[in-house]
Amino acid sequence: MSSVPSPVPSGSRVPTPVDALPLDQVPDGIDVHQSAVVYCEGNFGAIDGKTANGLVRYSERYRILSVID
Repeated sequence: MSSVPSPVPSGSRVPTPVDALPLDQVPDGIDVHQSAVVYCEGNFGAIDGKTANGLVRYSERYRILSVID
């Protein structure tokens, strides 16, 4: 088999998207409070709507604009 060259030069670091960083590691001056709309197909408030409920109640990264249930 032939080897495929890496798209990233050796010793280089691939930049990490800001969305993937924990909030305490985001550089100063970057707005991490992006807007979001939560779509949860009739499960908001139910046991099956854990992600939707968690985003609305506890998200520090997103400013929830609305919930479509």
